[in-house]
Parts: sequence; C-alpha cells; structure tokens
Amino acid sequence: MQVTDARRLRQLIVSPHESHSDRLLEIIGQTGTLLEGHFELDAARHAPYFIRFSQIGWKHGLVDEVAGFLLGAASFAAAPATIVCAETSAIFLARALGRKTGNPVAVAAADANRQPTGTLRTGKIAPDKPILVVSDVITTGRSLLPLLSFKSSPKDILGIVSFAVLAAPRFERFARAHHLPSAWLIAATWQIHPPSERECPGCAAGIPILPASEFS
Repeated sequence: MQVTDARRLRQLIVSPHESHSDRLLEIIGQTGTLLEGHFELDAARHAPYFIRFSQIGWKHGLVDEVAGFLLGAASFAAAPATIVCAETSAIFLARALGRKTGNPVAVAAADANRQPTGTLRTGKIAPDKPILVVSDVITTGRSLLPLLSFKSSPKDILGIVSFAVLAAPRFERFARAHHLPSAWLIAATWQIHPPSERECPGCAAGIPILPASEFS
C-alpha cells in the first residue's frame, strides 16, 4: 500500500536538508514512493515500510530535480569521476547525476537477490579517475562493498551518495569506517526488526513478507 498522506509522511521520513524537505515529501507523496507492508530487507532484517525509488526514477523531470538536490548537498559528487551504481533503481539517479555533471556512468551487475556484484554490466572504470558510488536506498551500506572494490584505495573514491538511508546511524558508521564522505536526502524514522514473531510486528501479525529487492 502506498503512503501518500502528508502528515504521515512527515512522521515517517526526515531530511537533513530543511530547504528541500517540503519538496521531497511532496514528490514522495505524489508518486507513491513510500510503501507500507511487511518487507524483507535481507535475511536478518524486516521493515514495515520501504522506499521504491523507481516511482520517482521513471519521471525524468523529478529524478533530475532530486539529482540537483543531491549535488547541492554533496559538493564532492560534482567532481570529475566515473559514477558507479548497481543495476537496480539506482540507475535512474546515477544517470541523472551523469546528465548534470557530464560524468560517465558504469553499472555493476546484480545477483539473483538484486545485490551488487563486482562485475560491470555496462560502462567501464577509468584507471585515471576516481569513482562516485550511487545508490537509491541504503540500509547499512554493506551491500555497496562490491562497488567500492572497483578502486583499491579510499583516495580513489569520491564518496557515497543516495536518495534515502533506512538505518542512518549504521550507514554513518560504515562510511566513517571506510573513510568516505557520504550524503543522502531523506532518512527513515521507522524501526528495522529481526525476522521473528517475538520482535517483528509483521511476523507476529502474520502479514505476508514482501522481498524488498522486488521493488528495487
């Protein structure tokens, strides 16, 4: 089910960028980007909501607007680089950033679980340019490790940018541990639960589990 009520969206989503917050919530509400249900993020995490970025990504004008907001929030993302993303909805944002910066985009193949791999599907990694890692929705950041591995040193990675972060403190720790700057436009306020009837409300209520990867 799509969450479109403005009041609920303000309760469920926060942005570190006050000047863009109202517009971002408006875009999310108009496009039905926020889904409510019982989502399996991975084998260890369930969530009551999920952000489906493709609802924005298919709309050229909106994704370009979002990319502009992200560049304003992350000045490092505008430097000459190869933009790297997985073949998920992140492609929409990566290509929009490419249009705005003139930087090329390389897309890494995803595995059967829609997780990034260290194999390129399209594009190439230039040996003389750094990379910028782009995602649409990040939980902890660990799934981005194959993308970071395209360069052997943090000095050759501009940073990580994303539309949304579901577990902001965990991702912040991940980025700091890899000595990388990071930026995102929105963060979730809902809790992420272990998959058990004792701890996950969705499991306890018997709500069918939807693999989040199906929406990315």
